[in-house]
Amino acid sequence: MIERKSVKRKDTFDIMNKPFRFEIKHLQKKELDVTLFKKIFSSKQINPFTRKHVDLRGMIENIIEEIKEVLSLDEYDTIYTNKNQIIYDFLELDMEFIENLTPQKRQKLLYNPDNNIECLVGLYIGDNVIIERTFVVENYNPIVRWSNEILETGNDITDRIEKYLIEKDKKNIWDDYYLNKKKNIPIIKIWNIPIEERERLLDGLYK
Repeated sequence: MIERKSVKRKDTFDIMNKPFRFEIKHLQKKELDVTLFKKIFSSKQINPFTRKHVDLRGMIENIIEEIKEVLSLDEYDTIYTNKNQIIYDFLELDMEFIENLTPQKRQKLLYNPDNNIECLVGLYIGDNVIIERTFVVENYNPIVRWSNEILETGNDITDRIEKYLIEKDKKNIWDDYYLNKKKNIPIIKIWNIPIEERERLLDGLYK
């Protein structure tokens, strides 16, 4: 398994207005890692405490199973039609581009991995790691890299994460309000209270 170093979490002000980023990568030992999916989405609608304390441990195993399934399908749809009804075949366009290169450059860009590969899924805010997991995919089909299926799966997972964060944030906003009004703690200080202390203070409020 390839070891990955997590970036140390920075304080609240360093992650203010930094976007979230969700990624799926094929990890390669000798070559550059291949990004299979990446989506950036805004964190501005999420308050600072929620941004700083995202916990996806209850979701990550199901997310990995979904990704494993889509990465090992027998067939994929690589044809995309844009809003102007222009049709693109991602795989065909990429192969045509590679075929027009010199043999040396072509060899570097050809993507022909083994059937069993190691992948990484991660969620980040700015340059900070929220969660990363590596996992093995058996019967990997490299055509997935150009498919609509990986786009649909990645977008669906990202939408669910965003919805989860918004729901979690609703509770945190009310908790911030009560800590501010009943404990007279400034909002900026509330955002940086260690989570164990925050839970202790809230436990006292709700009893």
